[in-house]
Amino acid sequence: FFFLMIRRPPRSTQSRSSAASDVYKRQYVYCLGTFTTYVASYYRSNDPTITTNKVSIIQSLVSIFCQIGIFLGPYSRHLSGGPINAFIINCVIITLGMLSSAFITNFTVFVLVNSITFGIPQGATYFLCLEQGWKLYPEMKSKITGILLFAFASSPSYFNYIIVSTVNPENLPASIKTYEGTAQINYFDESVYQNIPKMFKVLSSVFFIMCLNGIVLYTLMEKFGSKSAQAQYQSVKTEVELQQTTHQVNTCLLYTSPSPRDS
Repeated sequence: FFFLMIRRPPRSTQSRSSAASDVYKRQYVYCLGTFTTYVASYYRSNDPTITTNKVSIIQSLVSIFCQIGIFLGPYSRHLSGGPINAFIINCVIITLGMLSSAFITNFTVFVLVNSITFGIPQGATYFLCLEQGWKLYPEMKSKITGILLFAFASSPSYFNYIIVSTVNPENLPASIKTYEGTAQINYFDESVYQNIPKMFKVLSSVFFIMCLNGIVLYTLMEKFGSKSAQAQYQSVKTEVELQQTTHQVNTCLLYTSPSPRDS
């Protein structure tokens, strides 16, 4: 079921239209693939020069900011005073960023706000989930990694469904035909794209529920998780610290010991 929903073109566009193929080939970053044509249709009402190609820049920016977020993950944990605080901060940013998108009318501002508030927290929380999962269950690192990868890969299956059900519940086709170069691109009319602000509000609610659920589950897992796993993690950590200390001592002795010529 999930596989079919990910692979098929969104039901809101004509299956053979260039708009459908344009959406289809971009379904790879969370929920951004499906709303490319919807968002382009929405902002074209104020600026006819907005195209799906311009909207798709969000996906490139999200990928860049996501990598930045992965890099900033350890710093967010350190500066916020712990992983749970970092989770909360990143969840608040991504939820408020998605909610604010419902009220932004300027396309450039929308691109910047949506890319930054969606990309950086996503990357940071991915790092934190991976790190804390390995920490609590060090004997299950491969399973933890597999679960996280599956969660990210399967996300379009339900996010696409939520987006289409919110924006275009009546399955109306993209009826406005335009030509961009030699390609024919179909956009949606006002009866569809007027639901874009509602879509962002629904997505922000979904993100809030998901984040709240994740924070609660992490708190419970940290409190009632595998004590043997945590003990094993502490043992390994102590052993690594001991090895590092021993290496530092040996290095100091090597540089401070007198040479045979001095003796």
